[in-house]
Amino acid sequence: HVVQTRLMLNQFQDSDLLNYEVMTDRSKMMAMRFLAMLETSFMMAKPSSQAFVTIKMVQLSISHGMSRISPVGFAHFGSLLGTLGNILEGYR
Repeated sequence: HVVQTRLMLNQFQDSDLLNYEVMTDRSKMMAMRFLAMLETSFMMAKPSSQAFVTIKMVQLSISHGMSRISPVGFAHFGSLLGTLGNILEGYR
């Protein structure tokens, strides 16, 4: 899923993501809040599952617009990429 998410992100310039549409679907916004809480919990309790949550947050943001919580997913995704050896891509 990391590769799929990287391919999704590679379709956009940084400026496109900074000016991306806003998430308006309330159920998706609630899902993002829930995933952000899971992100923190998994980081401490089950780090091996954290990547799934991170990827889901980024994919939801790309598919349904950016929410106030989207930066949490993008920050963790960047960290994940850095951990996998893609430091420059993770920095983006």
